[in-house]
Amino acid sequence: MRRRSLLILLAVLAGLVALAIAVSFSQRPGQGAGAVLLPGLKQRLNDVDSVVVHGSGDRVLATLERGQAGWTVREAGGYPADIGRLRRNLLALGEATIIEEKTSNPEFYDRLRVDDVAKDSAGGLRLDLASGGKTIASIIVGSTGVSGADSAYLRRAGEAPSWLVKAALDLPRETSGWLDKSITAIPASRIATVTITHPDGSTLRIDKARAGEADFRVEGVPAGRELAFPGAGNAIAATLADLALDSVEPLAKFAPGTVRPTIARFETFDGLVVEASTWQLPAGARLRVAARADPALAARYAPAPAATPAPGPAAETIAAAVRKDFAEVQAEAGQLNARLGGWVYGIPSYKVEQLTRRLDDLLAPKAAPGTAAPSR
Repeated sequence: MRRRSLLILLAVLAGLVALAIAVSFSQRPGQGAGAVLLPGLKQRLNDVDSVVVHGSGDRVLATLERGQAGWTVREAGGYPADIGRLRRNLLALGEATIIEEKTSNPEFYDRLRVDDVAKDSAGGLRLDLASGGKTIASIIVGSTGVSGADSAYLRRAGEAPSWLVKAALDLPRETSGWLDKSITAIPASRIATVTITHPDGSTLRIDKARAGEADFRVEGVPAGRELAFPGAGNAIAATLADLALDSVEPLAKFAPGTVRPTIARFETFDGLVVEASTWQLPAGARLRVAARADPALAARYAPAPAATPAPGPAAETIAAAVRKDFAEVQAEAGQLNARLGGWVYGIPSYKVEQLTRRLDDLLAPKAAPGTAAPSR
């Protein structure tokens, strides 16, 4: 009787041990549903100083490095990286939690795009995160947005299981997608004058007498011609408001040959001068930007003090709202040159068009012989 009781007790203990092992395994970090896929990564994100993005064929798409100048992209000559995008994706990886385990069979990896990126047919990306030359995490990111916008298939490199995780990832598949694309953000409300000078000497000039006017005037409209529509020059003045790059290369490597640029000179009401030089090359248009602060220009547009303030949004009130202190303008010019001076940019074609406009581009078509010009 005692022997039988002992055997029963041993069997129960064995079952409890097996159950404890199973529970322990299922609750290990990075294994069960709800667990963090990359335990400890979130706590070490501030240590990360290198992120290498690999595509199919193990091709390096971008090497993001943190140095004294901040985060830069090696493949773009050390141009500044899009820090916001980088931070969002690193945090998403650090917080990625498992929804469910998926296949561990390599034959099915391609369905989730989590196969090894060494394959030329690989559909995913591998991110290698390192600190001080030592790898912190290596993760293959497959299809995203598979079960809602904040989901993705991931696989820890070198491990068999793949996982459906909760993580909002936005990973560019080209080098330019990792760059800080913003070139300038100077609103049209600050612009007083734009003069575009072409290599053949022809010019186009638009201006405002005072800040707050609705439309830019177009100078030199020939007799018998008229603008295509009121405010035809406004889009030109807005070019610097959201100027962004498509590509970038170091100025030291730029070789325009004998091609001369079209120069668009923007003057603001507070004394900032920005010159955007555009070269039309066989490989596409290229842009260089230079800035300076002009005290004479700032003085020219300084609003005259009013003896009695007029009610409503007077032009002087609007001018004061868009003007910067000249010391700020000087600092702004220095910052623009420091950030943009060493680079040549490829920009969208519609921006190139605005920076290279001619007077005739803003005019209504000529009236056919014998017909009157349309009235507007």
